[in-house]
Amino acid sequence: MQKLTLIINGSAFEITLADTYAEAFKEEIAKDLNIGEDNSVKTLLYAFMQKNYEVLELKREIEKISDELDDKLGRLF
Repeated sequence: MQKLTLIINGSAFEITLADTYAEAFKEEIAKDLNIGEDNSVKTLLYAFMQKNYEVLELKREIEKISDELDDKLGRLF
């Protein structure tokens, strides 16, 4: 397990992450938050909104691929 500390408005929050997930999480979260430095609530909200947008885009892409597969498989049977 690895620990990561995020500082939001002067308060430190320690997160414990599984080793297999920790490095990827740190790399991803560092795109939107300053690791080891204070982050404002506005920065945290921006990071949250950014990640939600990314999730929605991925969902749309998965649905598009799924629909395309359904169409192609439907033609086979």
